Amino acid sequence: MASTAFGTDLKETKSPDREEHLPSKIPHRRTKARDIVRTVSPCGGGYGDPLARDPRRVLDDVLDGFVSEKYAREQYGVVVKDGKVDSKSTERLRAEMRRSGP
Repeated sequence: MASTAFGTDLKETKSPDREEHLPSKIPHRRTKARDIVRTVSPCGGGYGDPLARDPRRVLDDVLDGFVSEKYAREQYGVVVKDGKVDSKSTERLRAEMRRSGP
C-alpha cells in the first residue's frame, strides 16, 4: 500500500518577506546582489503503510529531529512520551486509526 502522505513543494525565499513556490525541477534562478536565498527542497510522501512502520524507527526520527511528536502521532500512530514509545497507547491509537481509515 502506498502512503497517503503528500510530498512537499519546492519553496524558495529570496528575502524575509517574500517566498515563492516553484516547480520541483528548475535549471537555474537569477538572483541580485544582497538577495538571501533559502531553499527547502521537496521530498516524497514515502512508501508503505505508515501504521506498519516499526515504532522504534519512528522514535528514532523524533529523537533525531526529523519529525515532531505530533507528526509521529498523527501520521504514524506512534505515541512518544518522555523520549520513549508508549506501546499501549500506540497500539490503541493505531487500532483507532485503522478503524477510521484515511
